[in-house]
Amino acid sequence: MESRKTKHKRNRFNLKLFLIDNFIFWLSFFISIIIYGSSLLLWERILKGTIYFDLLENLLEINIAVIGLFMMIGYARLKYLNIVVESLFKILFTVWVALIVQFSSLNQIEQNAWIIVSVFAAAYLEVLIKINDYFHDMADFQHKKYKLLNKKLVVNLSIPLSIITLSAINIFISYSVKDLLIKISN
Repeated sequence: MESRKTKHKRNRFNLKLFLIDNFIFWLSFFISIIIYGSSLLLWERILKGTIYFDLLENLLEINIAVIGLFMMIGYARLKYLNIVVESLFKILFTVWVALIVQFSSLNQIEQNAWIIVSVFAAAYLEVLIKINDYFHDMADFQHKKYKLLNKKLVVNLSIPLSIITLSAINIFISYSVKDLLIKISN
């Protein structure tokens, strides 16, 4: 039988681990949102003065909504739900919205804007879900030097890590596409 002192010591240790895990999670979540916001601000800086700048407001709103939806799906962590939502978004936005908008009475510029925004939403949600699934499905590991770095930590931080990964992709694409956009708009 466990003594009262040993039980108290174990409970304090578990509480410390819980608080450290939550602190690390919230810190990483806050950092991931700042990094993601910075990647979106980079888009704004790069597209300022081009004809594509008008689309940016809608894209930013869609990106923020997709991040929110991804967080809800990611925290539920139901594999079947991930597949259903990913498939639903892919079909809804890449097929039906494009089809409905194409046959609508909107002018060509508005049609193009709707199609671009819907493709962005579907693609970004799909990428976030796939990155999150990767973090959950990766092989078991334990860092030799830093005991805290292990698969459990990566799984616990999969949502912020997915957002940071998407931010890195945004930053890379922003610099890669800048020259292309300048050539197209001239």
